Amino acid sequence: MSRFKRLKMHKYKVRVTSVCLLMISTLLGCQTTEPQTSTSAPTSVGGEFSSSQANKGISVQNKAQALERADEAKSNNDYERALYYYIQALEFDKADADVYFQIGEIHRRLKNTDVASRAYQNVLKYEPEHSGALQALGGISMAERDYQTAKQHLQQAITIDQQRLRKHTVENKSSSGQVALQSVYLSLDDNSPVNAYVVAGVIEDIQENHALARRYYQLALQHRPKSAPYLTNIGYSFYLTGNYEHAEGYYKRAINYKRQFARAWSNLGLVYARQGHYERSIKTLKQIMPEHDAFNDLGYFLLLEDNLDLAERYFTQAINTSPIYFEKANLNLEQVQLLKRERLLKAQALPVNGSSVREVNKGSTEEILNHNYKE
Repeated sequence: MSRFKRLKMHKYKVRVTSVCLLMISTLLGCQTTEPQTSTSAPTSVGGEFSSSQANKGISVQNKAQALERADEAKSNNDYERALYYYIQALEFDKADADVYFQIGEIHRRLKNTDVASRAYQNVLKYEPEHSGALQALGGISMAERDYQTAKQHLQQAITIDQQRLRKHTVENKSSSGQVALQSVYLSLDDNSPVNAYVVAGVIEDIQENHALARRYYQLALQHRPKSAPYLTNIGYSFYLTGNYEHAEGYYKRAINYKRQFARAWSNLGLVYARQGHYERSIKTLKQIMPEHDAFNDLGYFLLLEDNLDLAERYFTQAINTSPIYFEKANLNLEQVQLLKRERLLKAQALPVNGSSVREVNKGSTEEILNHNYKE
């Protein structure tokens, strides 16, 4: 696999976690207290979804009361208490898909991914076409690098959503007309699982189906025209195919709407580096990081591009401009010098001792070149 392809795959892998984070961005709140009215604990119905920190001994009279208290706790960011009340709601109705979905959402916020997955699976048990649960399961599988499973969940969510939209848009069509519409994606609305389209787009870009990826991004962007993440996704899709002019345009639009959106700045810096505008790349990267980090990031890009002389120059600048010992840049500089030595010895047909750059720098691309997919 070429260095460019490795860079491309690494960069999108690191985005996976942050794409999921966009779906669960609300901060966790503190617990509140409430007088206890009994000593009962959750029964077996919701036992697998309970939290060790949930308030014990709080009983309710019916499902409506449980949901009312759960929603109130959730609105106050008191997720542990909300979880307890949702579990109690299950005692009155074991087949409520929406309650399982809320339980899944809370556990995902609490980073209990396995428990969240089980809750979402229960949603589908009682409501197989619940697009929210399919979207969430797709995001979880994506974070686990299980692209095949993620794609299945996401495509199902998208298909269900498009069928819903089509049902509201088209009536009394002939079967031939309905078939023709299958190739047309309708605009999303407030009930659409927007992130299902976005994450599906990321997978399509990974699998080099860039036209379909951009179609998904555009649908999301039409619904939220000023979304910096969506604009940056489209820009990166164009970057992957070497269309740097389009990529630059989308990155600049993202920055215009969200000035401090780091991913747009870093990717714009990569565009300039790819075009050989290294000083412009440094200036761009400095918008979101110290100068010595910008030199190091550009140096590592050049290392991946096999431009060892320039990589050595920028790693040296990173070390010289850093106010403290810059371990990462020193290690990267050592790898450049090792590679140059290996090539010199190889040219002279002499034995080589030492590790290769791929071994020493394994995993560094994700850490250095892409500063996570975060808002």
